[in-house]
Amino acid sequence: RHAEFTDHWIRKRIDESRRERSSFNVVPYLPEEFATLPPADRAFYTGRAIALRAHSIPPEAQRPMWPEAERSFREAIGLGFAKADGWFFLGKALQAQGKYRDAAEAFAAAYAKEPSSHDAAFAHGQSLLKQKRTVDAERIFEAMIRDHPESAAPLAELARCRAQRGDFSGAFDLYRKAIEREPWNASMHENAAMMLSALASSVQVSVTDTDT
Repeated sequence: RHAEFTDHWIRKRIDESRRERSSFNVVPYLPEEFATLPPADRAFYTGRAIALRAHSIPPEAQRPMWPEAERSFREAIGLGFAKADGWFFLGKALQAQGKYRDAAEAFAAAYAKEPSSHDAAFAHGQSLLKQKRTVDAERIFEAMIRDHPESAAPLAELARCRAQRGDFSGAFDLYRKAIEREPWNASMHENAAMMLSALASSVQVSVTDTDT
């Protein structure tokens, strides 16, 4: 309180005439090496590059990029890309466009190819839950808990299934276990508190889903 502060910042005038970027096209960083990849791999990695760039730019600039990513992933699958990632990231691109039914089919295909994949199983389980197929979703999340005991996500989503069925006590226990794995996750604390409130008042509550 007994000191004085002098502003020594050297101000720089913002150039209002600078033009905004007009294109977010992706190009290979190592084009010669990229050209040696099989066609299916080139299509897949092009789709991944487009999707990753779309996540880092303003929403209005993202919109035309998701159909491009979808086309690349479909091309990769059509050319024989056999990994579950092809279907999983196709599902993500479809989901970003609001094509939820098609996305659910893609996530189901990814899960069928690799049931042990954490991301594929989680996305498939969430899509089942959105379709009100709670029992089927529970089976997916229960298997995930066995396969990935370190993960909080399937515990939280299984808790959401229990809450939808009115089992608030079971949901609270699952949220508590999820919080042990991710104590920093505010939404899990909020949902656990809502379960306690529901147990006290015996009313139905709505809980938020979990991001992966």
